[in-house]
Amino acid sequence: MLGAGLIGSITQQVPLLAVFGSGLFIVGAIFLIGLAVLSIFVGRGLWKAQPWARIVAIIFAGLGILFAIISMIQGSVVGNIFSLVLNLAIGGYLLLSKKEFLQQSYNNHDE
Repeated sequence: MLGAGLIGSITQQVPLLAVFGSGLFIVGAIFLIGLAVLSIFVGRGLWKAQPWARIVAIIFAGLGILFAIISMIQGSVVGNIFSLVLNLAIGGYLLLSKKEFLQQSYNNHDE
C-alpha cells in the first residue's frame, strides 16, 4: 500500500518519469518486494516481542502517517483517512505500550 501510492504520486508530480514506462515499474516492483520481505521479518519479530521490530514498526507507521497526510493535501482525502487512522492507531499503540512490550520480551527470553 505504501509503495504503490508513492510511485503513483511520483509519476503524477513528475510527468517525465512516466516516459520511462515499464523500467520504472520494474524498479518499483523490486523495491516493493524488498519492503514485503522486510515486513515479514518485522512481523515475525513483533510476534516474538523483539524490541528492534517494535522500533521498525513505529518507523513504518510514521512513514504511513506522513504519506497519508501528503496524499490528503494533494486532494485524495477520502481514500487516505482510513490509512491515517490505522497508522496512528498502530504507531500510538506501539509508542504507548513500551513497558508491556518489554515485559513480554523479557518473558519470552525466560522460556
